[in-house]
Amino acid sequence: MRSLLVAFAVALSLSHPGCHRDGSSPSVAAGPRKVPQTEAECRACKGDWGVHGMGRGDSAEENRASSCLCRTGDAGKTCKDGRDCEGECEVVDDSKMEITEPGPPPRGYFVGRCTEFDHVFGCRKLIMDGTVARGPGPLDEPLTEICID
Repeated sequence: MRSLLVAFAVALSLSHPGCHRDGSSPSVAAGPRKVPQTEAECRACKGDWGVHGMGRGDSAEENRASSCLCRTGDAGKTCKDGRDCEGECEVVDDSKMEITEPGPPPRGYFVGRCTEFDHVFGCRKLIMDGTVARGPGPLDEPLTEICID
């Protein structure tokens, strides 16, 4: 079951390009951000233009197209749900949590921080969109790392 959840989470996180996994931004009024297609457009979002993800740093880089990772306006902000952030809500310390039901097992929410960029790569512990809407979850096991490339 856990493997199925991880696979679903990875598919969800990769299914939509742009500033958020479901194509929306945290602020409904702002709407989705257009994905920069050129280096000049990337500078407009204070982004990082180059080759990102698999192949970075090796000979495969020559065969990959450059793209932009836009910086977010809410980097470092505390979050409990992926929808709280322009980019991703990343848990960097499993001990940061909000306990709503002491248990046992304790239930509540892991507390993360919004990422600097709208997309992330590598293996990370991400809090997915809709986590708060699903209600408090068990906190006796650390979050599973999700690897994105």
